[in-house]
Order: sequence, then structure tokens, then C-alpha cells
Amino acid sequence: MLQIDNVTKQYGKFTALSEIDLSLENGVYGLLAPNGAGKTTLLKMLATLLFPTSGQIRLDGEDIFQMESRYREKIGYLPQEFGYYKNNTPRQFLRYIAALKGIPAKRAKLRIEELLETVSMTEHGDKKMKKFSGGMIQRIGIAQAMLNDPEILILDEPTAGLDPKERARFRNLLHGLAENRIVLLSTHIVSDVETIAHQVILLRGHRLHACQPPGEICRTLSDRVFELPLGEALPEGAVFLSERQTGAGAVQRVACETAPEGGMPVPAGLEDVFLYLYREEGV
Repeated sequence: MLQIDNVTKQYGKFTALSEIDLSLENGVYGLLAPNGAGKTTLLKMLATLLFPTSGQIRLDGEDIFQMESRYREKIGYLPQEFGYYKNNTPRQFLRYIAALKGIPAKRAKLRIEELLETVSMTEHGDKKMKKFSGGMIQRIGIAQAMLNDPEILILDEPTAGLDPKERARFRNLLHGLAENRIVLLSTHIVSDVETIAHQVILLRGHRLHACQPPGEICRTLSDRVFELPLGEALPEGAVFLSERQTGAGAVQRVACETAPEGGMPVPAGLEDVFLYLYREEGV
């Protein structure tokens, strides 16, 4: 179990995170919040790149910062932007990362081939990375995070730059990985979180707002989301969420306590909750 106890992170007078309490066990946790809410700060603390101003983070009862290398051996980390040598091939780069992680060369060779297959990069394994697209680079980033078969996988915007087919493959991969490890990912792609996360962590006002299964979070707007033709006047108190095209024309999704005239009730999705929850906040 990874336990986050009353963790606060301050930069001078600015509080990036305040009194965060979380208990994480095996499974996929989707970290969802607007830019500036503290997602990356939390992930960096879990990766031991930042120290909490106060509070404690413990793995199976032991402070992760006191564990030092013993903890880092158990984690895989993909930051939003990771460094790599552009003239390296994926195989060269992954061998280098494996050496830094202390993985024996024979085991690393087998693991690298397995991961290149997993992220659909086997045929590009000997091409220089400077020629790769952003999505291809991201796939190599995912592979390097998984090299040591980590017990805790920390992913900051892992699906950025991936096309829909790659994102689907990645979601399937995480489903399998989460059976025996903690997977924590931050993303702006709400559909990814809704599809793969066992628990969704919402930050609001730099504090923990919720940590619940997606279905429970969506139920906070049960019977309060409606669709009506685009351009129709909204009743007082209604919150505009989004608009979309249908076979019958454009419609707008709104949240309100009672059904608007001409409104059709629809199930609330995680994106609806996100838009409703953060409608008036910069973070």
C-alpha cells in the first residue's frame, strides 16, 4: 500500500497542494484536474523528485524518502517530457536506461524486445529517434518507465501524442498491468480515465476533492444532465456543459436541477462532472 498522509507542498507563499490524504493499492488511479491544480507536483513527490513541505508518504509503512534507492527500484516514471539522445535508436536508449536502473544486460535485452513489441515499436527499434513523431517518442517513454517491471507506475500525460489506436492499445496494457501493481496516471483525456481507471482522483482548490470509482463520481450529477437543441434558452441556474452534433442537429448538454423545456435527460459522464465541477475555477 502507498499511503499519502496529510501532505502539503508549498513554494514560498504559494501552496501547490494542501493536506492530501490518499491510500493507494493495486489498480489504476486516474488523476484528473485542470492545469495548475497540482497534479504534476503530486506525481513528482511520489517519484521522490520533490519533497513534501509537511506530511509523509509511506510504502507499506516505510517513509519513501528514507527508503531512497530501495523505493526507486520499485517505481517506473514517465514525466510529461523525458530526456533522450536524439541520435540513439530505441534499443540503444533503452539499454542505457536499463544500465542506469541496474538491470543485468541479459535480462535487459529480453525485456527491451518484449517492451518494443508491447508498444508497437519493434520495426523501428534500430532507427534514430530524432526522426520519430511525438507519438513514437511517447511510446518509447512508456517502455522506459516499464523496464524494471515496477510495482508502482507513475505516468504524467502518458497518452499525449498517441493516436486513437495507440491509446486503445495502451489502455488495454494498463488493464493487465494493474492486476499486481499501482498505476497512477495524470491526463487531460477524460475518456482515457473513464475507460481504464478503477478510481478517479479529483483535485480542487489544491486539495483532494474525491477519490472514487468513475461511476460513483458520475452519480453526483444523476438526473441533472439534459440535452436540448442548440440555441434554446437555458432556464435560470442551468450550467452549460458542452455541445455536440447528432443526426437531428446540434444539441447542447446542460446541468440543472429540473428538466428544461424540451430537454432530454441523458446519463452523466465523467466529462460532464469535470466541466461542471471546474466551471468557475482557473484551477
